[in-house]
This record gives sequence, C-alpha cells and structure tokens, in this order.
Amino acid sequence: MAYRRRIYYSSAQRADIWDRWQRGESMSSIGRLFDRESSSIFSVLSPTGGIRPADRTRAKQALSRRHASAVVPPCAKTVSASRSLPIISSG
Repeated sequence: MAYRRRIYYSSAQRADIWDRWQRGESMSSIGRLFDRESSSIFSVLSPTGGIRPADRTRAKQALSRRHASAVVPPCAKTVSASRSLPIISSG
C-alpha cells in the first residue's frame, strides 16, 4: 500500500472545506473534491469540534509591524568590542 504525502491546505482551501461542511456536505464528499480520504478533512474540522473558528485578527493594543521593527531593546544597541568588556565586568 502506497502512502500519500501530507497535504497542507491553503487558507482558501480551508475556507472552502468549512463552507462545504456548514452547508451539510459529508467529510467523504469534501475529501473526494480534494482527492483525499475523509480523515484528511477530519484533521481540519476536529480541532474546533466542527465549529468554524473566528477569523484571526491582530489585537488593537499590539504594535503595528512598522512600529514593532522600530523598537530596539537597550541591550541590542551596537557597542564596540573595546567598550563591551568594561560594561560586562562592571555589571
């Protein structure tokens, strides 16, 4: 028996799986659409108990990507090698 490689569904494919599941299609019929067994579809649906998870969004209080890259921790500032030894030994 030949084993198939694991399939990683794209977000569009996952959305299609959830849409079909909510319309009442069986896991077997959804699997046939992707040329897979129903166990492949089960692994998408089961972590949330068959209930479609909410769309992921970034928290409002989180920094934007642009602002997050501008924040530099103090220890990451460039220090020359000659100055680093006294700093390390005094700390």
